[in-house]
Amino acid sequence: MTWLLDLVRGLLSVFDRIVYGLIEVFYTTFSLIAKTRVLSDPTLNDFSKRIYIFLALIMLFKISFSIITYIINPDNFTNNEKGIGKIIQNVIIAFVLIVVTPMLFEQAYNLQRIILKENIFARVILGANGSNVMDDKTVHKSMSFTVLNAFLKPNEDVDKLGFSDDGIPTCGGNKLPISGGSMSEEDYKNNLFIKCFDSLTDQLAWVNGKKVGLGEAYVYAYRNNEYQLLIDLITSKWVSQKDVYLFDYTYLVSTIAGGFIAWIFLIFCFDIAVRSVKLTFLQLIAPIPIVSYIDPKSSKSGIFKKWYGECLKTYADLFIRLVAIYFAVYIIKIISTSGQMYYAYGDGKPNAMIHVFIIIGALMFAKQVPKLISDITGLNLSGKFELNPLKKFEDNALGGKRITSAIAGFATGGVAGAVAGHGIGKVGRFISGGLGGAGRGFVGGQGIRATRDNLTRRRHAIEMANANGSTFGGRMRLRAENAIGLDNESDRIHAREEELSRLETENADQLNTIETNQATLRQNADHYKQVTGKVKTMEDRMKSQIESGAAGDISQNYFVKKQEIDNAEQLMQAAIRDGTLWGASLDAENERIANMKMNLSNWMEHDAMDEYFAAVQGGTLNDAALSSAYDDYQALCTQYGETARTTATDIHSHAGALKGRIGDIERGFYADNERKEELNEAQRQIKEQMRVLKEQQRVAQANMDAISNRTPHGGGGRPH
Repeated sequence: MTWLLDLVRGLLSVFDRIVYGLIEVFYTTFSLIAKTRVLSDPTLNDFSKRIYIFLALIMLFKISFSIITYIINPDNFTNNEKGIGKIIQNVIIAFVLIVVTPMLFEQAYNLQRIILKENIFARVILGANGSNVMDDKTVHKSMSFTVLNAFLKPNEDVDKLGFSDDGIPTCGGNKLPISGGSMSEEDYKNNLFIKCFDSLTDQLAWVNGKKVGLGEAYVYAYRNNEYQLLIDLITSKWVSQKDVYLFDYTYLVSTIAGGFIAWIFLIFCFDIAVRSVKLTFLQLIAPIPIVSYIDPKSSKSGIFKKWYGECLKTYADLFIRLVAIYFAVYIIKIISTSGQMYYAYGDGKPNAMIHVFIIIGALMFAKQVPKLISDITGLNLSGKFELNPLKKFEDNALGGKRITSAIAGFATGGVAGAVAGHGIGKVGRFISGGLGGAGRGFVGGQGIRATRDNLTRRRHAIEMANANGSTFGGRMRLRAENAIGLDNESDRIHAREEELSRLETENADQLNTIETNQATLRQNADHYKQVTGKVKTMEDRMKSQIESGAAGDISQNYFVKKQEIDNAEQLMQAAIRDGTLWGASLDAENERIANMKMNLSNWMEHDAMDEYFAAVQGGTLNDAALSSAYDDYQALCTQYGETARTTATDIHSHAGALKGRIGDIERGFYADNERKEELNEAQRQIKEQMRVLKEQQRVAQANMDAISNRTPHGGGGRPH
């Protein structure tokens, strides 16, 4: 039966040759697109010359406008965030960025070229030996060979064959020579692994136009990523037992895994093509966001920050996708190497079926890696990792929805036309039906999903017609159900109406509960607002009395602190006019005065008000308005179950806590209102379903009445 197994292996290897050939083609295309610059340096320079004149005018206008703003509002002149010092600093940075940015883009392209040429990610993720010899000449074959090698490896049941601890094939304890530079013909003849392997079989293989032993062929394939040569060895057998193959070949699974990776690289070709154009566009418009950096807002949250973030995301997009696919290959390599996968609990080894599921899981996980990295790092990638090229085209391309609608229309229209035709007419009907469908699809322009939804609605309409007795089949079904006492369509509609009525009642109860809770919370919020309003009245009164001089020593202390601040500001303005205060010294003085103002504000809110409130309560100061407001505050606290505080600081903290409760209530209102919208939408849908069911019930009842009133004619003649 070995001839049958040879035939099966040979036939299935054909699919692997195609699939892994496609991996090489798509990976090569992917690499070429990634290395491609859409525009040359002269083109970029020419575009830059045209745009820089325009940008110089914008920069001049921005500086002029800033000067006018400072004349209107002199206080902004010395502002740390938007003053003249900040503007000058940003202008200098913008000039530097305009000069440096082209070089940064050039270095970024060079780094990308090196990473792809040296296959850095494969070397890091797969290990030094995981990708074999991956120079620039063989890198396009490395992916195909690495994946295939996981499913086509030496058979450990053959005497002398095995693997080292680091997963390298061995023969008689001798490792396969995967490193050490190029091998001469003499090296091949004297290598112990090759001699051992050749002793296991008398078969030969073709390498570079000459026949050599299988040991030399296997080593050559392994060292040069020749996956097609590796496939040639699948039927080689052990010389001692002619029914034992020298290589384990996990066919079908190898085809599925290879096909999935080829498909991913095809999608990557689309993604990286879009990325190349997008990165070029970002480079072309670079002067615009750089000049906008002059505006302090742009440097923090404006166009410059958005452009900078988009550049990083677009550049990283390629490498994150490479990490995804190489990680999947790494998992495939690990679990396909003998002894490197084990159960977390219990004894035994995973069987072949578990290996298959893990391999497929690794490939499916590769699709999720970009989003996972995005979630972990916060770097939102540009574009989704979509495995459906038509869906990607539909979502992203200009006119994509109309074009994919036309494709779908051509397919469905053509099939419908062919079904209606006979013989040679089928071809003509397919073409005419397809063109008609394509035209309707392009005009409709809603995409494949809309076409699918339309077909679903038509199917539901046909099913309903059958169910309610509007068709011959439906009437036959009604008669059968009536005859044996089963629930008919009318009964089922009635049951559905009762279920909808129950849901409608439940939703109404939930809406009533939310309304009741909101009324209670609204009342509580009003109570809290009354208390905080009274506290604000007390604090405004104390602040007014202190600032007006009616608080005795407290007011005098306030005036001293205020005068110190005024004197410092006057001295600073004089120094600025004299030109003796600028730069870092000016910033330090501004910061010192800002701290003085903050200290005065803190003193007023705590020490001053505490002292004033205590003096009024102790009778040292007379303030009837404050005493009355405090009495009202106590009364409100008693009425609403709150504990009145006895110092100005505690009263201020109490008001802050109540404001926090008000904020919680308002956030709760927002969540409740969202829930109310959901419930109201559900109620509207229920009402619409009830309306449809009533119409269906009317039709079903009419058909049942017609069936029950219809009586058979007797005799063979026509009734008179």
